[in-house]
Amino acid sequence: DPNPEESLEKRNTANARKAFVKNLLDSMSERERQILIHYYFDEMSYDEIASKLNIGLSAMKVTLMRAKEKLKNKIGSIDNISHLLAS
Repeated sequence: DPNPEESLEKRNTANARKAFVKNLLDSMSERERQILIHYYFDEMSYDEIASKLNIGLSAMKVTLMRAKEKLKNKIGSIDNISHLLAS
């Protein structure tokens, strides 16, 4: 039998992580948020994202780079972003 306290702790941790990620995304511009969601959650390629958002590839890459930099400043390490967003 799973420990009810452990299950509650895991749910609380997951909820806290979701709230943190939501706050991070809410701090981004709409374009940055769209690009980050397509990149990390939808696992779309650069070309796919640029096409879907009807923007140039260069603009998409620059926006993604800036959004990642914002996340890095808030989280502390770019390596933590994929892990955090995938959890």
